[in-house]
Amino acid sequence: MSQNEFQSQEVVSSLEQGLARDGFRLTRARHVVLTAMVELGHPFSTGELEQAVARVDGSVGRASVYRTLALMESRGLVEKLHRSGQEHYTLCLKAEHHHHVTCVQCGRTREFALKDNIDLLSTVDGLARGLGYLPRSHVLEVYGVCPACQKLAGPHA
Repeated sequence: MSQNEFQSQEVVSSLEQGLARDGFRLTRARHVVLTAMVELGHPFSTGELEQAVARVDGSVGRASVYRTLALMESRGLVEKLHRSGQEHYTLCLKAEHHHHVTCVQCGRTREFALKDNIDLLSTVDGLARGLGYLPRSHVLEVYGVCPACQKLAGPHA
């Protein structure tokens, strides 16, 4: 077993343990969908998830894919991203409030927290209040070129 396969299995196991702690059954279909999400390793559309699930186990139905995705999103383990005008989803392994930075070339997404950047959080809150809103939450998505893609592009990128 490769290091990546071992890490993938650890992530799936951790997600399943979290669901079990919250009182959810660990069905075979949920296991397959979680495995597919982890194996994708990047933000995915619902169509990509359906294809990945079919590769893992073709007997898992479309309804199970969508129910598991909705469950994972409701538990905060999957979040929606808005890329190129389409909704994509990404696994979120941090329990704290966080944001995402996504590479526009390879699609790799990383999570980051702003817990120490009070200025940015105050600015976002102030902008909403200035428009008459009482802010409840926010989403910050950053898009750029990751270090690996920068290296591939060379010094003139």
